[in-house]
Amino acid sequence: MSQRPEVRIESLHVADFVHPDESPLAGRAGIVMAYAVVHPDGVLLFDTGIGFGNEEIERAYRPAVRHLPGMLRARGIAPDDVVAIINSHLHFDHCGQNVAFPGRPIHVQATEHAAAGAIDYTIPAWVDFPGARYERHSGDVDLLPGVRLLATPGHTPGHQSLLVDSRAGRTLIVGQAVYTRAEWAGSDDPSLSGRASAWDPEAYDASVARLRALTPDVVQVGHDR
Repeated sequence: MSQRPEVRIESLHVADFVHPDESPLAGRAGIVMAYAVVHPDGVLLFDTGIGFGNEEIERAYRPAVRHLPGMLRARGIAPDDVVAIINSHLHFDHCGQNVAFPGRPIHVQATEHAAAGAIDYTIPAWVDFPGARYERHSGDVDLLPGVRLLATPGHTPGHQSLLVDSRAGRTLIVGQAVYTRAEWAGSDDPSLSGRASAWDPEAYDASVARLRALTPDVVQVGHDR
């Protein structure tokens, strides 16, 4: 444990939204979380939430979006200290403010980056923008000492999660590999579980089992505080 880095993780409630009419959860409120991993070698951002200015998203989801660089400053983190972005996946509500950090490497699975080119998969301008710099991976990869990307497909073809082993213990930031804390605790209620809407439910199950086997001390999810 003493050899693990000193890392703190800041939870950032970056947006609120309303599930659209075509969703099984139509009319229900939702939230979007991002996470800042403050490491001795720099700050990593896990997801960046919903972006600004897209009329279709504004109309369908009625989002209340918070400016991520400002949120970082409020936590004592200089946006210039962000050395990389990790997107769990490239749906619009997880990559929308990547554009606020041009030039930073954006770590994604290669299969996810390919999938994002499909019609209606995401908001293209929030994925491909001036200064976008993608690092495409095929599977797990170590990013910094004690910080490892984990391929966790299921919700999307190239979904990924983040494992942080620090002096404080083992933290999993799972993105949308698990939808809510209740699902992690074992609930299969469709309003609390992401399995029913997963791109590949069997891959989803395998990824959840893999994450559980890591026996984390803390689990952070993308749509639940």
